[in-house]
Order: sequence, then C-alpha cells, then structure tokens
Amino acid sequence: MVVPPEPPDYEFKCYEDPKTKEARLKMLDDYQKELFEKESAAIQRLLDAERGLTLFTGDDDSRTAETRAAVLELTRTAVFRKVDFLFRHYGGNPQKFAAVVRLVRPVLRQVAAYGGDENSRPDWWDQVRSWAIRVKEYYFDKLRKEHDYSMVSVLKGVERTSEYFGATDPDNNNFLAELADALTFKLSMDISGDVVSGGEWQAQAKGDVAMTVDSLLNLQGSGTINYVSGHILDAGLVAGQSYSINPLAALDACTNNPTATLYLDRFATDKETYDMPEIGPTPIPGLLFRAAGAFSDRLQKKGIVAGLYAFTAPLRNGQAEALNQTYTGTIAEASFTLKLVLLHTPK
Repeated sequence: MVVPPEPPDYEFKCYEDPKTKEARLKMLDDYQKELFEKESAAIQRLLDAERGLTLFTGDDDSRTAETRAAVLELTRTAVFRKVDFLFRHYGGNPQKFAAVVRLVRPVLRQVAAYGGDENSRPDWWDQVRSWAIRVKEYYFDKLRKEHDYSMVSVLKGVERTSEYFGATDPDNNNFLAELADALTFKLSMDISGDVVSGGEWQAQAKGDVAMTVDSLLNLQGSGTINYVSGHILDAGLVAGQSYSINPLAALDACTNNPTATLYLDRFATDKETYDMPEIGPTPIPGLLFRAAGAFSDRLQKKGIVAGLYAFTAPLRNGQAEALNQTYTGTIAEASFTLKLVLLHTPK
C-alpha cells in the first residue's frame, strides 16, 4: 500500500475572519480528495463502464449488481486500509483529529450506498471516542496552562462533538465541573481617594475577591475590601474598617478585539470612621464612597447588570492576568484612582 499523505493540522478556533475560515475548511476538503483520489477515479471508471455496457446491451440489473459489488470491495480494501493507517499513525494527535475523523462517516455511508453495512467498523467509532477525550484535554490545557480564554467557546464545541460520538457522560456534569475548575479567578481591587486642594483628606482600600462561574459560566464573586490608610487633617483613619463587594466579570475572547469587563456593585462603605482629636472615633460620610459620582458615567441602566459600574479593558489573552487596568475619575474637589487586576487561578 502506498503510504497516505499526512493529514493537515487543524485546530478549533472560536473566532477567525471568514476568508481564513473558508481557506482552512477547504484545506480539509482538499486533503480528503487527495487521499482518495485513486480510489475515486477507479470507482468512476467502474460506473462509467457499467453505463456504457448498459446502453450497449440493455441489461442493467446484472451489471449494476456487479458494479456495486466491485465498488464495495474497493471501499472495504483500499479505502479502509488508508483510514486504518491514519488511525494507527495519527490517532490521539489533537491537531490531526478534524482531518481524520471527518473521513469516517462519508466512507461508511459509501459502504451503505453500495449494499454494505454502515456499522461494519465499530472499532473506528471506539477510536474516535477515545481520541475526542484527548482532544478535549488538549484544549483544557490551553485554557488552564496557556490562559487562552477563547478556549471556553472552543471547549463547548468540542464537547458537543464528543457528545455526538458518545464520548461524554449524558448529563454533562463532569465537563461542566472541569470547566468551572478551569475558570477560577482572583480579582484584586485597589482604590484611593484624594481631596485635590492640598491633600487634607486621603483614603485607600484594597482587597482580593475569589471569582468563580455559575451554571451559565458567568463569573461572579463576593469578598471583603479593607481600608489600609487614611486621614482627614490631623485625624487618622480608625483601623479595621472593611466592606463587602459582589463583582461580576465577562470575558469576550471570541472577537477581533477581545475585551474583559468587570462590574462593581460599589466602591466603598458610605461611612468612614476617623479618630478625631478631642472627640475620638467619629463616623462621617466616606471619601471613597464618593467614587460612585466620579465614575457615574459607567453606571449601567439596563439588563442584568443594571445598577453596576462597568470597567472594560483589553483582554490580555495568553496571560495569567486577564485584566490589569487603572482608571481615574474626579468629582468636585476629589480625585480617585481605581486599579483592577483579574488573575486567572485555575485548579
């Protein structure tokens, strides 16, 4: 047997421009044509010969049966040998999966079309199923280890392919749990405020919030932000003050310009307590709380994020820090600096 040509590499993507996508699919089609070029030509000669003899003799039944048997034998021998070779030499290679697996069903349908059993090679489907599982792990590694956030959409497609071949559990629990473990993040928030007129009033708070995905793969979290410093004139900020936040996040990785958006429900508590000279600890309307006014243009008015403040930045695809951005805002005499870092922490 002549050694079949090597299948082209093909990786699944969640976004590519239409021309590139068309060219990559054509590459797979061209490979299939090249692989079976001799067999297709031989089958065509058999069919042409049958038509010629039928026109000459008028006897089509016996010729049709002979031709169908010949085509079936050619498929079961030459064509099957090539597919078997590809499974032996490339099975398990994630980059060869698409080029090889897409051959299986057309070949078996050809067997059925000429009178054979379409289910005659269950071993192929067994190999496809085990291969699909390895392909899924390949793309999970791209998400977990290479921080390629576009793999979330790719993995959904790969899972659908795995389901099609029967290579997954029916209720999908294992896949969703594995995807949830791969999509854990830590949000670090650092916010500071300064009264512009000489710095008589300053405050800073920071903290980390663990973020995980819900059943719809939306990132959400809940955590505590701690005041770390502050003063108003000679009065120092009383230590130990903190507040909770409940952020959401959305990673839009499947576009030409991927972005990450963080949604904050608040910036600080409405009261800050300072140790006033001769008075002692005194709660007053907070400085950092006023950041809501400085960032009011980011307040969302519609949808499930209504009432939240949206902060969008380029998605750092391929880096553990999916987002690292600093935002500034002012209101009246106060200025604010907000630094947000979203760190990928897969399990």
